Amino acid sequence: MLSEDHILLALRKSGLEQRRGLEAIYKANYGVVEHHVLKNSGSSDDAKDVFQEGIIILCKNIREGKFQGTSTIGTYLFSICRFVWLKMLQHKVRYSDAEMPEETDYHDPDYALVEDEGRAQVQALMAELGEACRRILLLYYYEQLSMTEIAESEGYKDEQNARNKKYKCMKSLQQLLADQPKLQSELKNWLGAVTK
Repeated sequence: MLSEDHILLALRKSGLEQRRGLEAIYKANYGVVEHHVLKNSGSSDDAKDVFQEGIIILCKNIREGKFQGTSTIGTYLFSICRFVWLKMLQHKVRYSDAEMPEETDYHDPDYALVEDEGRAQVQALMAELGEACRRILLLYYYEQLSMTEIAESEGYKDEQNARNKKYKCMKSLQQLLADQPKLQSELKNWLGAVTK
């Protein structure tokens, strides 16, 4: 698997290198985006459209320097796709205006990802855990996937292996937070917001 830096370099280029970068992003992120769309009144075709639009915006933002690296590419892409899906729902008129969240500029997802310094610190902490831990915790707490679904989507042998990995990730997170009580509070607030 390509590193974040290699993917960024590949997406700034064209041809075979760009294709490899796009394939790495697809393999790592399509399942999460598809799950989000399906969970929110969408179809598999909708998920493909959302992901394609999200990739286009991601590439454009990277080339224009709008991607600052305050989050991982996967988190950034998910935020873009989430806003693209909201826009698509508005156009399909599946929900009344009263039920739709305020309109946000989905071309600048950093606005939604990092609303304040505390969130930036939480994201840095999550990045410090490593990609595998970040993904499993986001899938469990944010996407609210079951351990069986996480095992399938992330390629763990079975549900128990996924549980063991989540447990180890939480222990690592607790160790990182041990000397940072203010950040502990911010993380609890953030986890509370994403699990509501």
